[in-house]
Amino acid sequence: MNLLLLSSLKLGGVGTFTSELCLAMSKYFDKVYAYSLHTPNPTLIRYVRTKCENVFVVPRYRCLTSLLTHKADSTILHINYSSLLPLIRLTRISSTQLKNSLILTEHGFPQPWYEEGVLKGLYCLEFFCLKWLVPKYVKKIVTISSYAKELIAKCINRVNLHVVYNGVNHVLFRPMRKEKAREFLKLDNSSLIILFVGRLTKYKGAHLVFQAFRKLLRNRKDVKLLIRGNGPLLPALNKFITKYCLHERVKIVGPLDYTQLPYLYNSADVFVHATMNEMFGLTLVEAMACGVPIIASPTGAVSEVASDAPLYFQPFNVADLTNKLLVLLDDLNLRRKLSEKSIKRASCFSWEDTARRYLKIYYERQTDK
Repeated sequence: MNLLLLSSLKLGGVGTFTSELCLAMSKYFDKVYAYSLHTPNPTLIRYVRTKCENVFVVPRYRCLTSLLTHKADSTILHINYSSLLPLIRLTRISSTQLKNSLILTEHGFPQPWYEEGVLKGLYCLEFFCLKWLVPKYVKKIVTISSYAKELIAKCINRVNLHVVYNGVNHVLFRPMRKEKAREFLKLDNSSLIILFVGRLTKYKGAHLVFQAFRKLLRNRKDVKLLIRGNGPLLPALNKFITKYCLHERVKIVGPLDYTQLPYLYNSADVFVHATMNEMFGLTLVEAMACGVPIIASPTGAVSEVASDAPLYFQPFNVADLTNKLLVLLDDLNLRRKLSEKSIKRASCFSWEDTARRYLKIYYERQTDK
């Protein structure tokens, strides 16, 4: 039996999911194929290919129709976007084969009203396909949190949805000496570091973190802000960094390999997660696995995933975020306590457990009548 994952291998949540699930599933399938709908990130390709001989990254330009129909009766088809359904319906795969082999993971709930530009259009398409095509063509649906399940169930009037949490690679994402991490990233040890990781959009809260940091500088001069990400807010952030002469205090981190991310997390004294409506929070779990103290907004699935590990601030409240940062930066014992909570909570998530839960669903799909 083979597994075909139609997904993405870009750096980010879905790309990490695809890479790690492929590797975890390689023990259970003859061959595992990953077809990336976007241009794959070279570091993720290397990461996948060097780990297992039976995992294959399919070139993006290969004809998807022929790939879908090749040995369709002996392949589990796992799609990760509802918007792929129109294409799949155009193939020669029979309805019976689809019924027994097709599984969909909806990575949250598409919210086009939070997006801008091209992304807004893509999320509109995803929302349309989820609402109108998924109920008709997909028998079982998986999502990544109970919060996301509730939103999807209301949208498509369906209750038989599975929740399978994302995992974290504990071999990669683990605590290490802060001095070692900073040396690797060429960062000095003279300042406390606040870290934000995520798409640079208002939805992810990058602007809230930046505003809180500016207020923080009125009381603390020994802090720096690291921002890793890209997106529509990047030009504005660069403009504000120049306007307020913050080049020595705010650093936009350049591209990093997936395997280098643990150095980034471990270089931080505090990790801030400020998403407006989080569906899971993979960066949140990665930071926790590295033992970083967390400040988070309890929106969406954050409290479901992180439990009592973070210090929570009032959603969208810059003043409260600033105050919580001051409290945490001033209290080394509190940081140590939250670090221990982070590690303990992150131990509840692993890609091996994620794979086992998916395996059960895969084979349930084959035997269901």
